[in-house]
Amino acid sequence: MELFAPPPILRSFLCALVQGIWGHRLDFSQAQRIDKTYVLPDYRKSESDILYQIPYQNRDAFVYILLEHQSTVDFLMPFRVLFYIVQIWWDYVKQDLDRAKQQDFRLPPIFPVVLYTGPGGWSGEREFVELVEGGQEFLPRLPNFRLEVLEVSRLGEAELGEFGSVLGAIFLLEQGFHSVQEGEARFYKAREHLGEVGELLGAILR
Repeated sequence: MELFAPPPILRSFLCALVQGIWGHRLDFSQAQRIDKTYVLPDYRKSESDILYQIPYQNRDAFVYILLEHQSTVDFLMPFRVLFYIVQIWWDYVKQDLDRAKQQDFRLPPIFPVVLYTGPGGWSGEREFVELVEGGQEFLPRLPNFRLEVLEVSRLGEAELGEFGSVLGAIFLLEQGFHSVQEGEARFYKAREHLGEVGELLGAILR
């Protein structure tokens, strides 16, 4: 997940993904990576994560990115992400327990993103309440949030361009290929996304 370490790449990723103005109000120049994984031990072979704390209009906000390496959909994903979100909030509260006990204390918003690299599309639920039997009947008395799922295999050329040169090239190659000819075509298309860096890469590999 070092891919998202440079602030410009993180910014291009989120601004392409997030609909609405709030994504552009994040101060990416002050983004701080939290050096901790929240992935449960049983899942660390099939997924990795990265957490950023980013100022949002003089307030704290978090972006949590979960990369799924498995080829099948985990239908409990909203439940697991809820567990991760609660852990992140608890770590935030523990930083200043006295402040957290004040009436005006508020938890920071957390924006969860799942990068799904498996073939086909995401067929799991995106809202937590849909995992609860008859969940809609019990709203708003149940916790609920919506997952932002990026289906890498379904990104078209225009969408890839929105993510910037580096991410666009990586996502393009991540989509895989079924023949040598298709692989060559994807490689040259990835070089186009990378521009001068792609030309250098092509020269090295020749």
